Amino acid sequence: AGVNIISGSGQPGESSSIRIRGTSSFSDDAVNPLYKVDGAPMDNIDAINPADIESIEVLKDAASAAIYGSRSANGVIIITTKQGDKDKPIIDIKYDHSWGSLSHKLAQANTPERRLYDQKRREFFLEHRPANANESIQMIDDSLNVFFNVDNDYQNIAFQTSQKDQIDVSIGGGSNNLKYFINTGYYKEKGIINNTGFDRITARINSDYRASKVVSMGSRISLSYSKKKGIDEGGFLNSMLTRRPYFSLYFPDGSMVGIFNGQKSPIALTEYTTDFTEYYRVNFFQFVQLNLTKDLKFRTNLSASYSSTKRKYLLPSILYDENQSNNAGGSYNYLNWNWMNENYLTYAKKFNKVHNFSAMVGISAQKWSREDEILYGTNSPSDILYTMNGFVANLDLTRTGTWKSGHSLASLFGRLTYDYEGRYLLNANFRRDGSSRFAKNNKWGNFPSVSVGWRFSDEKFMESTKYYLDDAKIRMSYGVTGNEQIGNYEYLMSYKTDIIYDGIGGVTPSRLSVDNLAW
Repeated sequence: AGVNIISGSGQPGESSSIRIRGTSSFSDDAVNPLYKVDGAPMDNIDAINPADIESIEVLKDAASAAIYGSRSANGVIIITTKQGDKDKPIIDIKYDHSWGSLSHKLAQANTPERRLYDQKRREFFLEHRPANANESIQMIDDSLNVFFNVDNDYQNIAFQTSQKDQIDVSIGGGSNNLKYFINTGYYKEKGIINNTGFDRITARINSDYRASKVVSMGSRISLSYSKKKGIDEGGFLNSMLTRRPYFSLYFPDGSMVGIFNGQKSPIALTEYTTDFTEYYRVNFFQFVQLNLTKDLKFRTNLSASYSSTKRKYLLPSILYDENQSNNAGGSYNYLNWNWMNENYLTYAKKFNKVHNFSAMVGISAQKWSREDEILYGTNSPSDILYTMNGFVANLDLTRTGTWKSGHSLASLFGRLTYDYEGRYLLNANFRRDGSSRFAKNNKWGNFPSVSVGWRFSDEKFMESTKYYLDDAKIRMSYGVTGNEQIGNYEYLMSYKTDIIYDGIGGVTPSRLSVDNLAW
């Protein structure tokens, strides 16, 4: 309840967004939940093979999520991946094939209907003169022209049956001191729009090792490569729904029409546009746990994540303008990496067989870094080569550049829990986060939470309901969470280069500083 999953679009490989208890901020980045995969924080789970997932847990209220700090302001999604069992090795091979098609078509005018509209429109414009009445005169006067004498159903032409294939090969097993799980998966999807598709290769290695009664450790390593081939979905739908059905898709010489009468051919868009994105992702997580005593444990976690995104784009001359005199292309490279270290002590004790008490205290540090490189140009001598060699002489400097940014987060946190026979429950959390995204005197925020619960199904007066009600609980909670997803340098004054007077360049402010920007 309260969890909304929204698909970005129908394109293969498109991300989905998850909203927990609605939208809580104006910023797109500030409404996403925190993903914790085997203890490692992640911004998204696009690179995770669903076949690797063992369980998913969603934390929605502040008291549950507060221990995860400021990044949990929009809820937490905890994902646990599969591990091997204490048994002989088990090899598992799975293959899945499926088909997909357009669920329904949008109503569109055919050629006779469009011709009738053009005629009535011209008659109305001749009488009332609100606009140019001769806009469609060529098509009206020369209706027998072979170029205007077709009846295209663009949706029938552009859409096809999609196909999806996925194969996973895994091996898992273990002993008393070692457990392991290894999985390799390949996914391939052919989209319902021609020349769109998505390929993904993933690999995961999970291992847990108990070196002694005191020391245990575990590793989680995942690798993925994916390639998404798509088109400008908005431009494609616009051209498909607005292009007149009687415009031919081909010239008399058999060559394909790109733009005619200011309208792009949706079929030419799918045939000639080059637009693909490659994703490289590596995630690493390592923990070491020391059992200091029977009740006291120390654990340290180290996680790192690296991702590289490379997009290549080419709009050929056939689609750039009606005279086919130019083209445009772009190269987009994004590099993201982050690391996190957590260290905490946990104490758990049971007294008199009815009182369960536990406490945890810890510190953590995390750092993010991002580098962007964008090249965009026009007028390349070739419509075939999508690399930027041909655009070097005509780079669009307003869209070309390199950027680097980063931020860090430091935290102190603690938790106390108590229950009496699992019937009366108490949980209290406190977290103090410091973020580089806020002004100098406001970097730190305090986020407490508390919850109480009563499992009334365990009371004696509920014994008569055991055969149809085995677990029921009332829970109340209160908590404060903070949100730091505001951008990296919002509190600083920023400047830009600009033309100040008569062609003379200079530096002007582009954003005022916010000295008191806080949580």
